[in-house]
Amino acid sequence: ELSLSRTALRALAEAEKSLEFVTLYGRFALDPEALLSICEQLGTQISFFIEPLSEENLPADLSEQQLELIRDIFARELPVFEIRIFSGDDLIRDLSVEITILLPYRGENQEDAIVWRVEPDGSTVEYPGEQDSELGGVVFQPDHLSVYAIGYRAEEPSQPEEPSQPVEPTPEPES
Repeated sequence: ELSLSRTALRALAEAEKSLEFVTLYGRFALDPEALLSICEQLGTQISFFIEPLSEENLPADLSEQQLELIRDIFARELPVFEIRIFSGDDLIRDLSVEITILLPYRGENQEDAIVWRVEPDGSTVEYPGEQDSELGGVVFQPDHLSVYAIGYRAEEPSQPEEPSQPVEPTPEPES
């Protein structure tokens, strides 16, 4: 968790400075436009969280469909995180701009890693991610904060090879 005052965020934005900070479980990066947008939407004290989820700490406000999908993701041993911003005690989900988030991921197929937002109806929204091998994670830009999973796109099935010999047509039976 990181808590900052709106005054500090506004001062950075007005000086056209970006803010990047690392939490225990990820990284936030906010450009001046994002800082101003957050300042306009939120109260005086703003807190940022990235928290890995497990069966033991699932948020109480998840729908049954979200829980079912998240448990399926856990069964595949893929990481799931909740990303939150609070204005005082109010949870903020929708942002009017994109922010940059890095979530840690050192699993298989890192170069093919993608990020999904888990929707209340159990569907997902895919976010293009970029592997940051130096920091060991996947960087993406959400405009909505929620529960996110990291996975990878399975290899596309290969096309069957063309036969090396021409195939002779089968003669039609004579009548």
